[in-house]
Formats: sequence, structure tokens, C-alpha cells
Amino acid sequence: MAGAAQSASPGTAPGILTFNRTKDALIDFMRGIEVIDCHEHLQAETTRVSNPVDILTLFNLYCVHDIYSSRPPEKVGINELRTSASYLKDFQPGSAPLEERWNRVSPALRDIQNGSYFRAPKITLRDIYGVDQLNDHNYMEVTEKMRAANKPGLYHEILRERGNIKTCLVQFPWGPFIRKRSRTR
Repeated sequence: MAGAAQSASPGTAPGILTFNRTKDALIDFMRGIEVIDCHEHLQAETTRVSNPVDILTLFNLYCVHDIYSSRPPEKVGINELRTSASYLKDFQPGSAPLEERWNRVSPALRDIQNGSYFRAPKITLRDIYGVDQLNDHNYMEVTEKMRAANKPGLYHEILRERGNIKTCLVQFPWGPFIRKRSRTR
């Protein structure tokens, strides 16, 4: 413990250093564990990469429901019922120009950014696209990065290489998930 105290910066308790080293060691260890993802909602990669994507694609599964409950429909430019299919179109590339859709949806995204459903897109933005805070100045840049990455091999790169996920059990009620058998090691 004396060594830890000597390397402590002024005002830092030795116990904090021990905690941080332990935390870092645990995180390093966990990074080496192969994962079996027991519940995932994924389209077949061939479907995913054949469809256009933009920044709002990141939010089209669960975040849309947080937005429903966070703001009245007129606050995001919709005067129909919350269950209206037109609202969901704002999260679908090609339904309207991205700038229009972003302007309607971005205020609501700010409202839900501290919710649990926003956590996965936030981690994706940080770890995959290098963006700490999504805003009006960088959403197009992120869209371009997403479009460049939307190609065969996307799932291998994200799931296998970055996530160390060995396999996924997929629950995707909107269409089949086609599993391509391949050796990963």
C-alpha cells in the first residue's frame, strides 16, 4: 500500500488507486471472455446492409418508444395519435430528407438521452463512431460513417471483433434471421 500512496497524486487517497487498478484489471479480464448473447434483435446482415441507414437508424427500435412517452406528439411535429405509423417513418431513411427528420426528432432525443434505452446508441456513437455528444453539427458526419460501415462483415466486426460475442440467440419477429455458418477461430 505504501507504493500506491507514493504514486498518488496530491489529494488522491491510496484506496482510490487500489479501486481503480482493481476495476481496470476486472475490465481487462472481462474483455477476454467470449460471450453468448442470449437475446438480440437483429435482421439478417444481408438485409441490414442492403437497406439505407442514417443517424436515426440507431434509434428506431426502443428509443422511439421512449420518445412516445417523453413528449406530446405535437412537440416532435406530429399531430396524429402516438401510435401513428407516420411517426415511425421519421426513423426510416428515405421517408423524408434526413435534415427534416432530424429537426423533428432531435429535440426528443435530447429529452431521452439519460434513459436506459438511449444507452446502447450512446455507447455505439462513442465506441464505433467516435462521437461523445450527438448534435446538429455532427449528425451528418455520423450518418456518413454509418453508411461507409454498412457493408458485408458489419456484424462480424461489431459483434465478434469488438464485442467478443461468439454467437447470438436472435429474436426478430419481423423476418427471418439467416445464420451463415463460419469458423470464427
